[in-house]
Amino acid sequence: MAVYNVEKYIEQAIQSVINQTEKSWQLILVNDGTPDNSGHIANRYSEEYDNIFYLEKENGGVSSARNLGMTIAEGEFWNFMDPDDIISDNTLEAVYKFFRAYKRNTDIVCIPIHFFGDQNGLHPLSANKLKSGMRLINLLDDTLKVSMTQNSHCSSSFFNSEILVNKKFDVNMLIGEDFMLINEIIQEKMTLGFVNTAEYWY
Repeated sequence: MAVYNVEKYIEQAIQSVINQTEKSWQLILVNDGTPDNSGHIANRYSEEYDNIFYLEKENGGVSSARNLGMTIAEGEFWNFMDPDDIISDNTLEAVYKFFRAYKRNTDIVCIPIHFFGDQNGLHPLSANKLKSGMRLINLLDDTLKVSMTQNSHCSSSFFNSEILVNKKFDVNMLIGEDFMLINEIIQEKMTLGFVNTAEYWY
């Protein structure tokens, strides 16, 4: 979780991870040179919880913060949640269950994105995710029409960490770094997992 100017929201984001029904998680909070109090809040949680880790760096953008977090991540499956969003309490359990069944078949599992706060309803990126139900999508021969561009949001996607060993977010891209990394990974197996029983709140 890259931390920058989110003092109003970060506690709610962290708490949504703490509240997960699946307890075998690690949360890495990377202070990307934030000028507000969100870094202090993040550090406080790292002092309270053994499985929450806090790193600091000079401001370099979300990609550089995520890349730094990846250097100490130990989990079997990774996610890049944003610090002003939340996840449903069952998210990690539902995604982990799906990965246990399909790890050899796919390296990415996506969940639906919902708006909260200033907007309401289903995020446009999630239209096909809900329609497809919980399933493995073969992008080469599946009859369901799924656009790769609809799965370019890495915060609502979960990754087999093995596929990320030699990969990084492009720090030179101001937008679209999600699209680049996800589609690079997709080309390995040309599959996606969809889990519609969990929710990412954007």
